[in-house]
Amino acid sequence: MKSPWYICVKNGFSRIYACSHYLCFSVRNFFKFGKRKYRDYLSIVAVIKDEAPYLREWIEFHKLIGVDKFYLYDAATDNTKEILAPYINSGEVVYRIMPGKSVQIPAYNDAICKYRSLTRWLAVVDADEFIVPVGQFDTVTDFLKNYEDYPAVGVNWIMYDSNGHVTKPDGLVIKNYTRVHADDNHKDNHLIKSIVDPCRVMWCGQPHYCHYSWLSHRRKAVTENYNEINMGSYSEYNSVCKIRICHYYSKSKEEFEKKCKRGMADSNQYRTVSEEQYNYSETKQDYTMMKYVERMEEILLTK
Repeated sequence: MKSPWYICVKNGFSRIYACSHYLCFSVRNFFKFGKRKYRDYLSIVAVIKDEAPYLREWIEFHKLIGVDKFYLYDAATDNTKEILAPYINSGEVVYRIMPGKSVQIPAYNDAICKYRSLTRWLAVVDADEFIVPVGQFDTVTDFLKNYEDYPAVGVNWIMYDSNGHVTKPDGLVIKNYTRVHADDNHKDNHLIKSIVDPCRVMWCGQPHYCHYSWLSHRRKAVTENYNEINMGSYSEYNSVCKIRICHYYSKSKEEFEKKCKRGMADSNQYRTVSEEQYNYSETKQDYTMMKYVERMEEILLTK
């Protein structure tokens, strides 16, 4: 087991590397004027570990709402690469094996450095998180076109519990889990994940947010309401009227216990199993994802 000191040095080095790369990138591009051109408009970077049963649904859903490319860093011990093979062969997934613990921050910084000039937006999320356009927006790309003056958008979570499932149920994640905390403004839902303009990211130091260029006239991420986020990983309140992240944090009790045993991706720590994490004491039903179920079942049936 790696020591906390080793992890601190490893993460610190990745931040220095990212910041140095940003400065070199900025100097090289200082005299390049005109509209920026990218191969992709929206990409995702994620660290995955033993997520094989869920990846096809997660990838196909995000393709449906406008994601062009997936940069996946694999710390898995299961058949993840086999599941991803068709997407790797098609070029939709850029795959890298990254074994070990506490690889999340180095992976994020690696992706930001390598792909910042290839994608207009980079969503920094996990494989149990689904980015969902809400209201007037059919795709996340439609939503993001209104935020191109900003270095990042902080998207609030809505967290789902086990729905009373003790063991892993058959079928789609988005269909099986509809139960959320009764209070949308519950402290867990103040957390954000970031969709960043990688050209304005100096480094990523934490799974929820990045540090943005001091050269930009706008230096902070904003919420969907254009409010600056001053509290790092948290917004002042939860707002999911335009965009949200449906976070299937626990899934069933069985799956949550397995998740806890895998350890955390950004540190050397392990989650503790407590019932409140997979069975909220006060709940309500949230059917936001139901409109995608039929289409997703059709897509996965033909793949």
